[in-house]
Amino acid sequence: MKWIIGLAVLLGGGYWLTTNWNRLNVKSIVYGPACGETGPSVFKDSGGALPGADGQAAAPQARLEFTSLPGGVHYSEAADMDELVMEAELSHKPILLFYVTSSCGYCKLMKDKVFADPEVAAFLSQQVLVKPVQIDETDGDSEAIKNWRADAAKLVKSHDVQAAPTFALCRPDGRRVAQAIGAMDAAKFLGWLREGLKEM
Repeated sequence: MKWIIGLAVLLGGGYWLTTNWNRLNVKSIVYGPACGETGPSVFKDSGGALPGADGQAAAPQARLEFTSLPGGVHYSEAADMDELVMEAELSHKPILLFYVTSSCGYCKLMKDKVFADPEVAAFLSQQVLVKPVQIDETDGDSEAIKNWRADAAKLVKSHDVQAAPTFALCRPDGRRVAQAIGAMDAAKFLGWLREGLKEM
């Protein structure tokens, strides 16, 4: 393996190798359903609606909003990735990037049900910095979301995000160590987080 890397650097592949090394070393594990091109589409075909029990489209989902509440998950308000890394390094906490789209039903499920679980909320608030990153663009986007667009586009590319929700667990310096795709229950989500934190 080392001789292949050495040969790639000698043949001018050094830039590609350094810019793509993070993608090569982290496997994305699919844990559950997600919205997007590679998963079930719950918003593309039904105008933002989740399928109902009868297979018909349910009512359209409200816009996904993230607000830190007492006793709940604290969401970072960092203005960009540089500020988020600085916040993480000062607090000595890893970063959890929560990739969402504005109308993703599975993202809303994770936020409203799984993140609301008392054990999950306590773990997230104590152990990591949580930053939702919206990966689509809408006319109703807040200034904070618009300010993140450039960083979101870079992160989507470097983390190979293809569906929402996607979770990327990163060291305080921003280097990714684990990634998961799709909605999951509280126990599975905590298990994935704890495994990822062992890689820090």
